[in-house]
Amino acid sequence: MRFSGTPRPDFDYMQEEKRATGLKRVWEVLSRDYIRLYAAGMLNVLTMVPLGFLLGYAQATHSILISMLGGILGGMIAAPCFYGMCDSLMRSLRNDYTGWREQYGTSIRENWKSTLFPGAFWGMIFSLQFFILMHLHVLDGGVLILVSLFVSIAVFTGLFLWFISQHVLIQIGFAALFKNSFLLFFRFFPKTVEITAAALVYLGLLLRMFPNSVFLLISAGFWLPLLCIFLIIYPSLDQIFSIETTLQKRKKSSAQNED
Repeated sequence: MRFSGTPRPDFDYMQEEKRATGLKRVWEVLSRDYIRLYAAGMLNVLTMVPLGFLLGYAQATHSILISMLGGILGGMIAAPCFYGMCDSLMRSLRNDYTGWREQYGTSIRENWKSTLFPGAFWGMIFSLQFFILMHLHVLDGGVLILVSLFVSIAVFTGLFLWFISQHVLIQIGFAALFKNSFLLFFRFFPKTVEITAAALVYLGLLLRMFPNSVFLLISAGFWLPLLCIFLIIYPSLDQIFSIETTLQKRKKSSAQNED
């Protein structure tokens, strides 16, 4: 399987003796970077309000067209801050100690254009799936349509998680990112199942508890589950794209040039 992409040149790297793993690593990152991650997560939630409003209006009017348009428009609005949040999460996992305001602002300013089409694409996909899910009671499809919908949601959720984790790490176009996502989806299928299950359980909890889940969004947003998900899949991305090796070489080269 052939993967495309090289690490982003602006992605800093801080070497350490040995990183913790699992829940210990999550706690280590939270105790150090909670404020910056919470701020990025809240900005992401705020930019997703238009998407939530449009999808809610589509459900109330039973209009699949409004749902599609809402997913496209809402996805484009939310995409830059979602990218910025994911970038902040990856930097924290890599122990990048760059000032958060500088890093977050630069990340969005330099990459917002490249997030618009992915935001529209994924927003449309998930808005259609959500519309069908909320109208299952009026659809005459029985078990077949339920299973098909569940498989569709699971597959696209897994692809999306591989997609966004690459998007903030490597510089390639949408088509190459999507191709890589398919390859990674099957190359690391056990991890795909793990991260997809985690994401769907969390999203299902938000939907099931709504409107009480608003408090969960305020406290954990989408940043906390994504932090755990990125922790699981980052080693695989580093294995494929040699991210840390490439960045160490760049850092050494930069230091030599300064001398």
